[in-house]
Amino acid sequence: MQIQLPENSVFVHGEELKTNSLKVAGAFGKKHFHVMRDIKNITAQIPDSFIQSNFGLVEYIDGKGQLRPMYEMTKDGFMLLVMGYNTEQAMQIKVAYIKEFNCMQSMLNNLNTSVMTKLLAALEAEKQSFAIASLAAKLLRKRQTEKPINQTKITSYIQQLQPLLNNFEALGD
Repeated sequence: MQIQLPENSVFVHGEELKTNSLKVAGAFGKKHFHVMRDIKNITAQIPDSFIQSNFGLVEYIDGKGQLRPMYEMTKDGFMLLVMGYNTEQAMQIKVAYIKEFNCMQSMLNNLNTSVMTKLLAALEAEKQSFAIASLAAKLLRKRQTEKPINQTKITSYIQQLQPLLNNFEALGD
């Protein structure tokens, strides 16, 4: 029997893969308030650090346009929640969810690796471009400083040589 999970049963939120209590309720054929109750019972028994890392209370807009609470959860939060769901169908749904989490993680890793490689290449290109531009700017500032000094020296030397040049011209006449 092929289990069909709800659409987008596992999704990326920030940098983490998550699911939510609505999707879990839909997949397991449970009422949402029962799943919410199960999560509240579980979170009453575990350390706050685990709760904060794996369960997040958020709101969604229901079919009537009203804000309702739901939990978003990581794979670990999901696993903790569904450990108590023990029917044969529940086992198949858990396996399907685990496969979906793993598939999404693999896709995310591949995407991140590819994007990270491109990012590193772009950062290196920008670093080299900046170094060249910085050197060019330094050379331009040096040129701007040296040019008037050099031109003053050239003018001075020409003026000093001018009487000699005039004498050579006079000798040639």
